[in-house]
Amino acid sequence: MKKTKKEQLKISNSHDNDTGDDDYDDDDDNEEDDDPGLLLESIVSRAFRKLSDDAQTILSLFSEGFSYQEIAVKMNLKNETYARRKKYLSKEALMELVKSDPEYKDYLDFR
Repeated sequence: MKKTKKEQLKISNSHDNDTGDDDYDDDDDNEEDDDPGLLLESIVSRAFRKLSDDAQTILSLFSEGFSYQEIAVKMNLKNETYARRKKYLSKEALMELVKSDPEYKDYLDFR
């Protein structure tokens, strides 16, 4: 049976490491621990996924540069003012989720 390139590379790499010299460092597993930016990104991503679909949509559209008028049309909202209010409430919900994340305190202590 023919091995895929991925399997061949895996086998090749396992033989290279048989010298007993492990170049692998367990501390590299979680780069978030060393970089506060990555830790915050992880916290915000986790919080973002907990938001309602509408909140995720409006924040995504806003971050992509859509105007409030365009957001109102895309999301079938009453008007631009309502889109602005909904974006504000979505951002506040995101901030509350971030602040309630157990790792957020670690982030504050780390930076």
